[in-house]
Amino acid sequence: IFQNYNLNKGESCYDNVADALRLLAFPEGWQMRERVEAALANVGMENFANRTPDTLSGGQQQRIAIARAIVKNPRIILADEPTGNLDPKLSMEIMGLLVKMKEYNKTVVVVTHEAELVDHYCDTVIELSDGKVVNVRNNTNAGGLRAKDKNDIYLGELKHETAENGLCTVDYYGDAPQTPVRVRVVNSGGKLYLRVDT
Repeated sequence: IFQNYNLNKGESCYDNVADALRLLAFPEGWQMRERVEAALANVGMENFANRTPDTLSGGQQQRIAIARAIVKNPRIILADEPTGNLDPKLSMEIMGLLVKMKEYNKTVVVVTHEAELVDHYCDTVIELSDGKVVNVRNNTNAGGLRAKDKNDIYLGELKHETAENGLCTVDYYGDAPQTPVRVRVVNSGGKLYLRVDT
C-alpha cells in the first residue's frame, strides 16, 4: 500500500483490484469477481467498482489501494506512509481498516513518521534512525483514535454543582477540585473570552 495510491487512472476500481490477481495468473470468471467484490466490500467501496480512481477522494483511493493489497489474501501487508496524503479524519479511517486486518490473521507493517498514529494503532513499534534499529517496544495503549467533537462529553453521570454570584452562573461537573478553580471572564464588545488559571 503506497502513500500515493499508485492506481491506474484509466481503469475502473474493480479492474485496479483485479489486476493484483491477474498478475498472479488468476483466471477471469466468477471466482475473481467474487474475490474482488469481497475485497471492495471489506473497505466499504463496493458501490464504487465501476468508477475510475480520478473521480474519488484521496481517502477513497487509499481504500481501493488497500482492497488491491488484500484481494490476494497475503499473510503480510506492507504499507508505506499510507496516511501521508490524508487529513487526520481520513488517516484514522485508513488506520482503522489496517488494524481490522488483524481479525483475518494478517500482519500489517506500517512505515510512518506520524508518531501519534503509531502510539494509538501499532502493537509493536520498531524505531529506526539512519537505517538502524534504535528501539523496539510493545505498545499496550494501541486502542485507536477517534474524531472528537467539542460537545462530545456526557455529563449525566458526573456530580453537579451550581454557583451564582449575580454576574454569572457557573455549573461545575465532576469531583470537587483540590483548590478553587480560577476562571477569568472578559466581555469585549459582546464576545466572551475565558481563561482558566487553575
